[in-house]
Amino acid sequence: MLAALATLLLGGGLVMLASETAAQAPVTLAVDADSTGNTATSLGSVEECISVERGATFEVDITVKSVQNLLGWEAFFVYDKSILEVTNVNVRLFQQANGRSNVINASESVPDRDGLFFMAAADVGKATDSGDGVLARLTLTGVATGISPARLPQIDFNDDDIPDRGPVLSSLTFDTVNHVGDTNGDKLFDGDTSHARVAVGVPCTARPTPEPTPGTPAPGTPAPGTPAPGTPTPGTPPASLPDSDRDVVADGGDQCPGTPSGEGVDPSGCSDAQLEALKEETRQELLEEAVAGLTLGVSLATVTVGGSTDVLAVFAGQDGDPIPGVDITFKIEQQPGSDADLEGESEVIRTSDAEGVGEARLYVGSTAGEIAVSASAEGVTETATVTIVEATGGQAPETELTPGSGAGATDGTPEPAGGGLSAWFIAVLAGGALALTVGMLAAWRAARHTSI
Repeated sequence: MLAALATLLLGGGLVMLASETAAQAPVTLAVDADSTGNTATSLGSVEECISVERGATFEVDITVKSVQNLLGWEAFFVYDKSILEVTNVNVRLFQQANGRSNVINASESVPDRDGLFFMAAADVGKATDSGDGVLARLTLTGVATGISPARLPQIDFNDDDIPDRGPVLSSLTFDTVNHVGDTNGDKLFDGDTSHARVAVGVPCTARPTPEPTPGTPAPGTPAPGTPAPGTPTPGTPPASLPDSDRDVVADGGDQCPGTPSGEGVDPSGCSDAQLEALKEETRQELLEEAVAGLTLGVSLATVTVGGSTDVLAVFAGQDGDPIPGVDITFKIEQQPGSDADLEGESEVIRTSDAEGVGEARLYVGSTAGEIAVSASAEGVTETATVTIVEATGGQAPETELTPGSGAGATDGTPEPAGGGLSAWFIAVLAGGALALTVGMLAAWRAARHTSI
């Protein structure tokens, strides 16, 4: 009788387990550009892009959905080092919510400024976690204007077309470590991963292509990781929107072609250095062309919504020589929307400098059309027109994976693929994990930068 009951219970348990496994949703990872609405164990909607002011400090979340028995994980957060820096990481959220947890943070130290931030955590208490939640909350600071990727990629460090490192999710079942979402035996997570962007000082004008919905592909659909016919390979702009300088602004709408690699850009495709160069060029033209009275010019006559241009004016005497110390009033006379401004105002007064030039920065706002801006001095007024166009998105810039100022960066050789968490977990299961993990991480940190 007892044997029959045990058999029945065991059989019923197996049926329930099989049913739960069949119904389990695919595991997914995401970079949520806005942590609002997320808690340690519940997630709001995933935001693909967030726009922040230059100098702002804000948070983005690394999230997981539908994971089972998670023991530990690792991932690389890739960002544009000229636009963002990582100032803090908190991994004690989803995993720490279990009261029996003892989560160690094996992430790289902060601040990190090299464009490649290693994150990792493991529960040495072996209190696994299941469901949805926040694996890590990153605190970022926007250090320059532009749009930065915020990605969790698989990375080929040695250019052999085989990913060496990337996201790893490791689960524990009956003292056996499994690598969640690994479809090809390299221990890396091959499931759906949603990436994001961070726009600093500009709006989210070029949003990323939405990630595919997890599920079974339709007949004839390429296998996961295989691009559909005609789909550009990663790192290549879409054929219809070429982006020669890879600055996120397609060539057709790029007002500053040839942006140097690694420089953040505004919606017009202009880096700070390019805007300064255009302003200086306009200044010299005005000085050379100055005649008696007022001469007005703009550094960019066509600007993308959300961008800016410099307005410059020279007031010259009857002999054509520019006069320093003259008050010049710049004013927006007409605009298609309501949010264009001259350094925060609709009208500003600037005094001409030693060369006789007055200048103001015009931020064009979010509406396409034409802006009429005037300059007035000594009873003379001149007006210029700036054309505002809609954004044309190009390819997100590929962050150059090079060593930078991330703490602990030295030289060495990278670990092979899959060499991260599995070794930690062997130590976790055997006991004494913390000392071994810290030691391994120190060695890894001393190794990674040569390969980057």
